[in-house]
Amino acid sequence: DGPRGEWGYWRGPSRRIRAAAMTASLPRDKLSRTTDARSGPAGYVLDNMEGAVDQAAFLARTDTPVAIVGARGTGKMYIARIFHTRAGLSPDTLVAIDCREFRNRDDANRRIRHALQGGAGKTLVFKSPQLMSADAQLRLARQIATRQFLDTEPAAYLPAMRFVALFPDSLNNLLTSGELQPRLASVFAAYPIRVPPMRHRQQAILRWAHKILAQECALRNVVVKGFTPEAEQALREHPWHGNISEIRQRVVHALERRPGGAWLTPVELKLALGDRSRSAGVASPLRRRDRETEGYTPSALEELRQALADLLQQCVHTEQALPLGSWL
Repeated sequence: DGPRGEWGYWRGPSRRIRAAAMTASLPRDKLSRTTDARSGPAGYVLDNMEGAVDQAAFLARTDTPVAIVGARGTGKMYIARIFHTRAGLSPDTLVAIDCREFRNRDDANRRIRHALQGGAGKTLVFKSPQLMSADAQLRLARQIATRQFLDTEPAAYLPAMRFVALFPDSLNNLLTSGELQPRLASVFAAYPIRVPPMRHRQQAILRWAHKILAQECALRNVVVKGFTPEAEQALREHPWHGNISEIRQRVVHALERRPGGAWLTPVELKLALGDRSRSAGVASPLRRRDRETEGYTPSALEELRQALADLLQQCVHTEQALPLGSWL
């Protein structure tokens, strides 16, 4: 089964079926490396991203240009690194080209040509290529499709390299809006990888949060015990419209406000538990169990801050003005 086109013709298997087929076709040793977090590349967390990780690992065995589609902060560059490392290439041969930095058409063509000339054995990752001028998009599409340099006599072939493009929306939507040229879209349209937003990967939120916390603590050479049970609950309940980037921003902000060796609370993360936490009760069995196992006991000041934050969140959502005495 699969999606059908405008005239009812079958357009091929659905994305989920294709991802399952790709996973099933992998050898057993490669399949274990794809789905096991402990043997992945540096920074890997146990988050298959609804098949995006397995799809990237499968496509790494081909030289097909790959489009990675997802909203800002969903982890598109992370998938590009998996695609790169699964191809057996070293991390330092991945070259990110941010098309948002191009000043004009000539600047784009010059920098892309320089990257193509030195791209032997590398993976070129184009970030937001739909922002380039139409002429620059067409030139890039022709060079990738023909594997030849333009405006050279005699004709010269590109060195062996891989191509990845990161798009913030589906290729069809970018074509409809006129941002993306059809020729460039066709080059990357074979097997697009869709990276879902964080709100569709609730089981991975805490894993990403702890991984990011460890990375930021290592950069700052500080030691933080971790997140309080209330902070973990707030992390799970937050919608995360900014995806992984928002998680990192909140963790960085919390580390700037919290001294080393302490626990991070929802107050430092600027997250409030809201009505759901109050309905669950402050002394819920989950919180009692977490405190007993992790040895965390909040201070009276932390309890007061959390209570004020929860009640303020409730007032904002319900637009209900409460007397000052009821806050305490």
